[in-house]
Order: sequence, then structure tokens, then C-alpha cells
Amino acid sequence: MATIEISKKELETLLGKKLSLEIIKERIEMLGLPIENVEDDKILVEVFPNRPDLLSQYGIARALRSFIGTKKGLSTYQTKKSGVKVIVDNNLKGIRPFTACCIVKNLNFDDEKIRDIIQFQEKLHVTMCRNRKKGAIGIYPLEKIKFPIHFKAMPKEEIKFTPLGFGAGMSASEILEDTDQGKQYGYLLSEFKQYPVFLDSENNILSMPPILNSELVGKITPKTKDVFIEVSGYDLEFLKKVLNIIITNMVEMKGQIYSLDVIYSGKSSQFPDLSPRKMKININYINKLLGLSLKENEIKLYLEKMGFSYSKGTVLIPPYRADILHEIDLMEEIAISYGYEKFTPILESFYSIAEESKFETFKDKIASLLSGLEFLEVNMPHLTNKINLNEKMNFNSEFMGLKNALSEEFNILRSWLTPGLMEVISNNKHNEYPQKIFEIGTIFGKEEKTRMACLTTHGKANFTEIKQVLDSILNSLELKYDIKDIEHPSFISGRAGRISVKGKEIAYLGEISPESLEKWSLEQPAAALELNLTDLFDILKL
Repeated sequence: MATIEISKKELETLLGKKLSLEIIKERIEMLGLPIENVEDDKILVEVFPNRPDLLSQYGIARALRSFIGTKKGLSTYQTKKSGVKVIVDNNLKGIRPFTACCIVKNLNFDDEKIRDIIQFQEKLHVTMCRNRKKGAIGIYPLEKIKFPIHFKAMPKEEIKFTPLGFGAGMSASEILEDTDQGKQYGYLLSEFKQYPVFLDSENNILSMPPILNSELVGKITPKTKDVFIEVSGYDLEFLKKVLNIIITNMVEMKGQIYSLDVIYSGKSSQFPDLSPRKMKININYINKLLGLSLKENEIKLYLEKMGFSYSKGTVLIPPYRADILHEIDLMEEIAISYGYEKFTPILESFYSIAEESKFETFKDKIASLLSGLEFLEVNMPHLTNKINLNEKMNFNSEFMGLKNALSEEFNILRSWLTPGLMEVISNNKHNEYPQKIFEIGTIFGKEEKTRMACLTTHGKANFTEIKQVLDSILNSLELKYDIKDIEHPSFISGRAGRISVKGKEIAYLGEISPESLEKWSLEQPAAALELNLTDLFDILKL
């Protein structure tokens, strides 16, 4: 959860009407934004990660205008063509291959608006962009840039510019070592020999994403009227969503959007795309979930209060609402608009004596034992992708794909847990070693099963160490096991084993292969154990 500061005075200006502090607080909290503190003109608001569009007072004002009825319904956005382009070099593949860009003109910046933009940008970096890993945002004064802009990778030895907030030129290595942003985010580039940069046609470096902008062409001031905005990362669809959130926020500042062409391998794509998304809605389904009997005209009214448009079973979703993924999300919007305070709690007529599930107790015991062995518990998404699940593990496990995946990053259901642990370690290799983590979670195949996977990585991680973890678990359950050598492409040959208890195969363990370590950009040895808890629990019941 992120906390942002908004001005009551500025909020009233954006709403076009004066409201008492009590009404403002009430309406903001009805939108699902807890008020943390109020002091003079400043209101501290907590924003949940699923609503990145509300990480600015301009986004909050837009939502409130619909909610209080000042301006209901779908916001529409007009764009003009800028006639300029950004050229993306193929050498960015595997480093930071995509960018989504546009231009916003006719802005009237002052110190307050600049503070809000900086706050908005950084909150997006921390939340939606996962600390700049998924995406990095750059905003530049347009008058200092000569088009076309090139987005390319350069040898780090050749990169030198004056970083934002500094008075002298620095090399790429110095930027990573001597600036706060470099120290914090430098690990995102540390594995590469070439770093991504944005350059204009006069070879002025605009920025080195995801680290920081140039002082020369990357500093917004109250004199700035027009800006160039770019978002760079690995998933183009995700970058489009981030860009839309930023620029629709700038429209609330009275900015005018200008599209531009981004050239990938000679093919041109125009950004941004601000057309609303369409989603079907079933009124009977909504009423069943809410326990109401809303008519179609009421559904329409409630959706318009939340900034949507509705007609004949179809909802139009504004381009800044990246959180609406399913019909159930629209049901929640209708519930908010209807008013949670109007729902009448009903006590169920069925009574029973509560008892914790024996399987949950069993899982807790395993988790407690691993915590005692100094393993930290992690929780990874059920959704992943084929690259992480199989390719980086040199494996070919069967998996279930999603029919209508919204992102290439999350388009299949995981069929084993170890790749998720490898991803965690890969994302935290800048932290100190040893690192010991585990997860207890569901895997998906012909049947859903619960597994436990644990992984240890440090300079001397080996088969013996991970086998000792297995010994501790099964000894605590008073179970004996058999182990046989196996060949598994994710593990080093001769250092992997298959575990059987009472004739049933329930686990495998071993040292992760160098090929897999390299694909995950890991330098330390690692060993892993994956145990089928569903089958193990069934054995215990026999």
C-alpha cells in the first residue's frame, strides 16, 4: 500500500466545487482509500496497489467527480499526431527490449504540480512497476530534445552524461556506484555488458533506464510546457497500461496528448492507444453475487458513477483502469457505487462447530519445521510463463495454458514450484548469502496438488545439505524413505534423487544444473527439494 499527499484546496479546484472536510473524507474512504492523517490543507491517503490510477490527486479528483455526480460516465481522450518517431534498436533484446512513448503539450507546471508528478512517477515505480523491474518511467522537457529519438543498448564504457541532480559528467559505472538511484537499482543492469539508453538525434543521452535521467535534457521546471514521456521494460502490453495511466493523469492538468510512432525492426506502431476496453456483463450474475435485484438502468447509473459507460450488456472501461480484469471486478465497482452501508448483513441459518482442517495443520507443521531450519517462506503467483517454468529449467513439464491471457508474463498455470523459487533468488541476488527459501502451494495438472519446495543457495550449497532438510521433515513424521539416482535436466547429472515412501514416489531433490543457473543469471550454486504434500498426507492417514 502506498501513501500519497493531496491538497484539499487543489482537490476542490479540480472538483469545481467546495466541500466540507468531512464530506471529502467520507467520499474518499467510500472509494476504498483510507485516510491516514489530515493536517491543515494536506490529506494523507492510502492507496491500494490495485488502483495505480489513484496515486495522484488528479486521479483521485477524476474518480470523485464521477462518484459525487459532478461529471459521471466515461472519460474520452483526443490525440493529435506529432509527426515524430522513436526508433528501437534490435540490440536491446534480452536487456530491456520495449518502450511505449508519447508527447503531452500545453502543460502549466508550477512547483505543486511538479511535486505531484514526481510523487506519482515514484509511486508507480514502487508499486505497479515493481521497483522499476517491470517498467521504468522517464519524463523530459520536449524543447530540449531533437527528434528522432533512438532507444538502444551501448557498451557501458561508452556511456557518459551528467545525471539528474549532479553538476558534472559521470560514466555508467560511476552512476551505478555513486548515485542513490544507481545504488538502489543498479542490480537490474549488473549482469549486462551493454546498458539501455535513450538518445536524441544529436546524440544527447536523455536517460539510462531504469536508473535516472540526464540533467541536461531530463529535468522538468516550471518553465516546461511540453513533455516527452517514455516507459521501458519487458512486456509491451504492460508498458502501454502504465503510459495510459500517466498521460490521462496529465490530461487532468489540461495537457493535450500527441501520438508518435515507435519503430520496431522497421515496423511502425503508434502510441498511445486510449480507446476504452469492452467487457460483457451479466446482470443476473451481478445480482446473484450482491444479493440484490438491480434493474438495467440502475446498473448503468452505478457504473457511470464509477467512471464507466454501459449499454446493452457491454461496459466500456477507461484506459487508465488497468485493474479491471474480470466481470467480478465490475461487480465490486457496482457495490461501491451502490453503497456498502446499504447492504443488510444476514446470519446464516446453518450452524456448525469450527475445526481446523487436518491438512492445514499438517502444512503448518511442515512450514514451522522449515522456519526452524532458517528457511524464509515465500508465496509466488499460480500463473507464470513457459520461459520461467521450463526453458530456464532445461525441462519440458506439461502445463495448462490460459485461453484469454492478458499478459505473456502470466499465461500458464504452474506445474511445479521450484522455478518460482529460482525466480525469487534471481530477483534477490544483490542481497547477501546464504539465501534459504521455501513455498507451500498448489500446482496444476490433471489434478491439483499441494507441494512444498525449498531451495538453498550459497558458495557451498550441495546435495548433502538439501538431503538433510528432507531427513528432518520425514524423521519428524516418523517415516522411512528410499532414494534412487535419477537423471533430471534441471539438476546436475549424478546429483539428483527420487524419493519414495511406502512405495509411492513423493519427492525429488538435487543440485541445480549450471545451465539453469546461468539462464537465471545466478553465480552461486543452488540445491532444491520438491515434496508432494498431498500424497504424503494420504500416506500418513493409512
